[in-house]
Amino acid sequence: MSESKISTLLKSVLFIIFTLLFLRLSITPVDSLDFGFHIRTGEDIVKNLKFPLVESYSYTAAGNFNPAYSWVFDVLNYFFYALLGIHGLMILQIILALIILSLVFILVFRIKPSPDLFWSFLLIVNILLAFTFFYAPRIMVRPQLLGNVFLILFLLIAPKIFSKEYSGLSVKGLFKSPTIWLAVILLLIWVNTHSSFAELFVILLIGLGAQVGKKILRLEGQDLPLRNSIILFMLLFCFCFLNPNFYRVFATFTASTKYTEEFFSLFQVFPKSGGLYIAIVLAYLLIFLAFAIRFFIKKDCLKGFLLTAFMALGVYSVRFLGDLGVAAAVLLLPEVTFITDSMSKKPFLKKAALFGMILVLMGQLFLIYFYRRPFGWGLAENTFPVNAVNYLNGLSIEGEMFNSYEWGGYLIWNMKKHRVYIDGRIQIYPDKFIENYQNQLLKKPPFYFMSETEKWKISFALVPYPSQIGNFIANNYSDYLFDKNNWALVYFDNESLVYMKRGFSANNDALIKNLEYALLEPTILVPPLLEKYLTNETSQKVVLEELERAIAVFPNSIYAHFCLGYCQFQLGNVEEAIKELEMTKKLYPHPQVLAILDNLKSLNR
Repeated sequence: MSESKISTLLKSVLFIIFTLLFLRLSITPVDSLDFGFHIRTGEDIVKNLKFPLVESYSYTAAGNFNPAYSWVFDVLNYFFYALLGIHGLMILQIILALIILSLVFILVFRIKPSPDLFWSFLLIVNILLAFTFFYAPRIMVRPQLLGNVFLILFLLIAPKIFSKEYSGLSVKGLFKSPTIWLAVILLLIWVNTHSSFAELFVILLIGLGAQVGKKILRLEGQDLPLRNSIILFMLLFCFCFLNPNFYRVFATFTASTKYTEEFFSLFQVFPKSGGLYIAIVLAYLLIFLAFAIRFFIKKDCLKGFLLTAFMALGVYSVRFLGDLGVAAAVLLLPEVTFITDSMSKKPFLKKAALFGMILVLMGQLFLIYFYRRPFGWGLAENTFPVNAVNYLNGLSIEGEMFNSYEWGGYLIWNMKKHRVYIDGRIQIYPDKFIENYQNQLLKKPPFYFMSETEKWKISFALVPYPSQIGNFIANNYSDYLFDKNNWALVYFDNESLVYMKRGFSANNDALIKNLEYALLEPTILVPPLLEKYLTNETSQKVVLEELERAIAVFPNSIYAHFCLGYCQFQLGNVEEAIKELEMTKKLYPHPQVLAILDNLKSLNR
């Protein structure tokens, strides 16, 4: 068999292996915090045949000018959801991830067979694993995934646009180029899909800068004329204004975006990361830097600046690490032949590089496995207040809802009776509002929260526990944020709590009278706190009724089963206590629960 056929066979095997890997990494439950408002926006556009221009899903930002700049993705998202429900979103997620992988493999199949096939494919595998390592955590159904399809397409055609093929074109000839108009069509879709289209202008400015640099330095190999480069830039820039929310796109680089962790810089993330992760990332940054220098030495300013720019974006924010992985794969795969040829001439360097690549390969495989998202199908129900929303949708509560930031997107989609207080669309809220949410909300005493409830007519709150409202963690915020004199706990499950404000309206007070848990404290999983209610028959009856009602409302309540088991034991009902702790063990197999259960069983023998 010829080397060419062996090479093609090996590339095909690699394609199958990485397709299976991407499938594994893509088949994960829908857990993007923003997926909900994308479905809702797409649904409103399709059903109403009307493009939204002002904010209507959040009462604290109601009326603000906020046309949906990702409307193409929103409609596509809703189309898949309408066809197949939540599973349709997973199928869309898988399709987009495999499209991106396939585009990367176009470059793999263009690599010419190397005399040293082992070396060549070890390099290819490392580059592909680097791409997977950086990209895998960002495989989730959100506009950025579709945006990356366009990013990789532009990275593939950019060298062609700025190549010698176009050097002799007049302005008229430039406008007749199919590649130029392909770029225009791609931009028109990208600009209405995700704010990452701003990266196209990074590419165009780098191409323009490369042309200016070559002209100033009088380097050989002048490609697309500078005049045509400027015309191309202005042409594509003008088409950007066909995005209805163009001016807001660049807000992703403003201070307000610093309130979400995905905009943390790489060096802010490092202290929270393991040593192996830091070592792998730093190793790649050094390797990418070395190749950027090589591109400059080769006078290939376009590739040199592109790689440098995407490295800078990746360091600026972990949000862009996936884009860095895409850019590195596109720019480095064509260099495989050069590396193998260079290494074959330097045996010592070849051995050192071989050892280093094997270490990096093993490290990457471990990290891809270690940091993988859970394998599964459907909605990640533990991430969202699914049961609480279903419960609240059956009630008629007057007034507005207070919610935490991380659940806003889901609530916009699945709780249409009430608007949200805040959600992941940071750009629609004033900076002062976000700053107060972050820094004032959980301060003791909660004067800011009290003023917000009065200002916005807030009558109930749906929150997680322990609360992560405002990126703070407070193990028992209910003692002061939702004190029992002013708020009533009316629902709880394993993820969420619902409080209603007393005295807001006669209707709400009637609901509180029927639904309140006056004695239970689910934010503190300490059953002995209930002992004081077991001393007389009246309070004993109330606490047992509340625990049984909590289980009837939400059968998988860890707190309710655990506390009911404890109370039954204190009342001498050992068999009932064992039954409840068996259920607790099933839901929450904690060593303490197992030990208590074993002790009870031994007492009952």
